[in-house]
Amino acid sequence: MMSPRRSRALLLLILIATPALVVAHGQYTKPLFNAEVLIRTTGAPPVEWINSKANASTRGSAGGDATTLYMMDPPLNHTGFTDVLGWRFFAQDEDPSTLEWMEFKSVALLPGTTAPDTSPAGELLTLRFPLLFPAGVKAREWNVVRIPTMPGPLDAVHHGVALELPEAPNWPNDGLSIHAQLNLPGDPLRLRVQAPFDQEVYAYERLDGSSTPTPLGGRTLDTLLLTHEYATDAVLQTFVMSNAYGAGPEMLFGPESLHPDSTRGDALGFFLQSAGNSEGVPGIAMLVLGPRLAPTPMRWPGIGGNNFIYLDPAACLLLQAGNPTAAGEFTFPAIPFHAFPPALRSFWVQGVIAYPGSTEPVRVTDAVGVQGT
Repeated sequence: MMSPRRSRALLLLILIATPALVVAHGQYTKPLFNAEVLIRTTGAPPVEWINSKANASTRGSAGGDATTLYMMDPPLNHTGFTDVLGWRFFAQDEDPSTLEWMEFKSVALLPGTTAPDTSPAGELLTLRFPLLFPAGVKAREWNVVRIPTMPGPLDAVHHGVALELPEAPNWPNDGLSIHAQLNLPGDPLRLRVQAPFDQEVYAYERLDGSSTPTPLGGRTLDTLLLTHEYATDAVLQTFVMSNAYGAGPEMLFGPESLHPDSTRGDALGFFLQSAGNSEGVPGIAMLVLGPRLAPTPMRWPGIGGNNFIYLDPAACLLLQAGNPTAAGEFTFPAIPFHAFPPALRSFWVQGVIAYPGSTEPVRVTDAVGVQGT
């Protein structure tokens, strides 16, 4: 990957055509798919920690031609009606002295697939903006944030993003590219997901003039470094403590966290983030496990908002419980995956946060699927 230097983009960009959207710094996050950013609300100042395995900055197979790169959120990673505030990604310009424009889109999944819906109905939001790089800085982190309620809540159910990169006639000396973890043979940072899950496709490309997206580079498992950001909704994130990359046990938030491997000693854990409780009442976090999703999501009785139970309540059990911080953060300790019987290594989990003695409602996270071996 060329020029790995990064600086955070704290630019506030007011857009005349789409005043509901800005570029700024975000809040609660969840990876789409392998860059996890945890913004801790405790301490002064908050501690931000980024875990990723970038090994490339890519334009796919386009070279200097115009192209669109897609990163789709698979249902296992996120099932829920969580309202999306924005997204975070990492872009690179080989010549930062030139002004580069990008078109950013939120796109729906094509029904029954993991591919993007490129029809007009599949484009949920569109934003075009310039990327401004300081002199000498070729790569930086960007945050695309929409103002809540304008034009309305954006559900995070089964969708992803499209990054439209303009033609780069002087490539590779100038032009935009996106940081990624590519499944390159022999690369020490290629994704470490065992069969049969190594055949999954998350990232796509669509060359200028083509109507059909294809797997990025013709490979499986490629991911762009990208995260969701949320305004107020509770979020459940899987992680594994793993030696998958040979660097000793480390916390991984990528595809490996959805497909833990008992044979390499993975331990599976969960991190919960929520908007906390404005009354300062300590919460009780519960992690509920079940073998399947319910045919129809059930709204939690007596509360409003986007609180739905997605698991089949007839087959659930309480896995863990504990007290999160006042801001609603809680880590469910990692459990050695070999402790799960082979018949129970594929399941769904969902978090519930209650505030005893408070007038505020219970919060319910999205549901996450785990398929391990």
